[in-house]
Amino acid sequence: MYKPRRIHFLLYQAQQGRCFHCLEPMLDRVWTRGKRGEKGWTQEHVIPLSQGGGRAGNVVLAHRLCNGRRGNQPLSDIDLARARMIIAAVAARLPTAPPVLPYIPLRRIA
Repeated sequence: MYKPRRIHFLLYQAQQGRCFHCLEPMLDRVWTRGKRGEKGWTQEHVIPLSQGGGRAGNVVLAHRLCNGRRGNQPLSDIDLARARMIIAAVAARLPTAPPVLPYIPLRRIA
């Protein structure tokens, strides 16, 4: 399993530090509650969870206000294609999982 921070770092790089919706620059840190107008990022689910969107490969980064404005509205076809390109770029940079070795019980040597 990959750590969320690693995924967010790769998403930030793939999006070139820009909000998915408004394309304005984002801070390189998560949005902090109580800081008005801060341009930190939040997770934006491409397919909203309320509409059956899964969690893996369903996230881009966006400003908190942009994320809130969208709500649970579906993305346009162009934005959906752009999100898929970003997610594919991140997936290509993830290390592959090590092969799973079969369980071999150890024999006791007398």
